[in-house]
Amino acid sequence: MDLSGDPSMDYREKAAQLKSLTGVVETGLFPDFCEKIIVGGPDVVRVAENNKRGHLMI
Repeated sequence: MDLSGDPSMDYREKAAQLKSLTGVVETGLFPDFCEKIIVGGPDVVRVAENNKRGHLMI
């Protein structure tokens, strides 16, 4: 499953919602484990910094 969201998405909450679904074992969302995520697109590269509250700030 691919997940797309906006920069204000609470990834900790989204991971909990997904894990509450029957059959979902892991989400691949680790809001407390990374300091930043680098996302590349065809025309832009964005760096999202973790503000330690489960939000990635772009």
